[in-house]
Amino acid sequence: MLAFPSVMRAAALLLIVLAAAQPAAQPAVQQGTATAATAAAVQPALLAGTWVGTQAWAIKDPPPGASQNQPVTLELQVVDGKITGTMKPFLGGADGATITAAAIVGEELHATARVGSPRAQVAGGGGPARWKDRVRISFVFRPAGMKMTGTAELQMGTVPWTKLSYDLEKKPSLEQAVAAAPQLTDLAASAITVPGVELGMVSWVASARDGTVYLLQRGDKADPVIAIDRAGKVLRSWGKNRYVMPHAIRVDPQGNVWTTDAATSRVTKYSPTGQVLLDIEVGGQPSPCRNNFCGTTDVAFAANGHLFISDGYANARILEYSADGKKLAEWGTPGSGPGQFVLPHSIQIDPAGLVYVADRENGRVQRFDQTGKYVDEWVYGKTFGLKADGDFMWLATQPLQQPNLSPGWLLKVDTRTGRIAGWVPSAGNHGMDVTVSGDLLLGPGPNLLPQRYATRR
Repeated sequence: MLAFPSVMRAAALLLIVLAAAQPAAQPAVQQGTATAATAAAVQPALLAGTWVGTQAWAIKDPPPGASQNQPVTLELQVVDGKITGTMKPFLGGADGATITAAAIVGEELHATARVGSPRAQVAGGGGPARWKDRVRISFVFRPAGMKMTGTAELQMGTVPWTKLSYDLEKKPSLEQAVAAAPQLTDLAASAITVPGVELGMVSWVASARDGTVYLLQRGDKADPVIAIDRAGKVLRSWGKNRYVMPHAIRVDPQGNVWTTDAATSRVTKYSPTGQVLLDIEVGGQPSPCRNNFCGTTDVAFAANGHLFISDGYANARILEYSADGKKLAEWGTPGSGPGQFVLPHSIQIDPAGLVYVADRENGRVQRFDQTGKYVDEWVYGKTFGLKADGDFMWLATQPLQQPNLSPGWLLKVDTRTGRIAGWVPSAGNHGMDVTVSGDLLLGPGPNLLPQRYATRR
């Protein structure tokens, strides 16, 4: 992949060569539909969705080091007949290109676009680059069913710069992807109840190897952390006056219980009986804390004992700590490019050591190595909770554009292929877990009733 400084050096050389050239006329793209002289043969609704494929240089001598088959994703939306979208990455830049105007012309989609955030300095120095404001992108796409080819012509100011070509295929919608996978009909849902205890919203549910289920709830009529057996009998509880906004609860491989507070950004380690073993004050949240959501969201455990914490409500970062609570690293920034987040809400680590982050408001799960290097991503809706389960990762998710706690699914995704291996319908998705016996646990659940999905008897 060609880095942006290399792109800009190449652009500078091209500008020198082409400075005296008369620029080719570029027809402006007006937002709307095709003119009466050219009847539209493409239905806008058929273009909406996610298109994935490759970008290549469509010139005789591409810049040195340029990738000829760079993976790209084209997202197209159609609202009230208006076509908008993004291409990511674009020329190696994570922020991609944003379509500013588009129209259907015959059997083609014509669009103009601009480049995202700059990634380089002005050639020869002189401060932050403003090259992105000078780049003009003209796309032409030719859809044919579920496939689409296209080209992009780029200008630097008024000087023709270079050309790119695209070979794309439309991904099925989330609903189509789920429908194409097997429903796990052997799992039946039932409410988790705690007789005699008035629960508030159960934000998250976790389980221990001995079958104990831990509820993290937000009501003031009971302790925030409640340990119950399968019948709902309270075994122990704790945490009164220690939380402002209880968020996630996890059980580590040694059986210790960990929680996060989305307001104070405190991460706490307890013994199985509720003794405080460690408090990590993550910090970095704004003041005042808007609606008591400005801090940490989840915690995951690496094989070497290190902790990975997602901090998503006011920040967009992942933090790494040693087992004794010493901060080691952090990574991530706000945005929608690789390694960027809009509310990292849950985090898990699979047996191979890959880190999974539920990038909730970007509607995806991103995968990284433990240094924060981006690997790839899955686009399976607004994912609230994750749970590693051998070669699979469970996602508590729902359609991106729907209100929180809307109907959705618990998806079983094969970590080796990224494909959905099974699913069950769900609602009230937030925090989830998988028991040693294979039951699924979900909070807060439909009508704020936490759920257990158990094998039918």
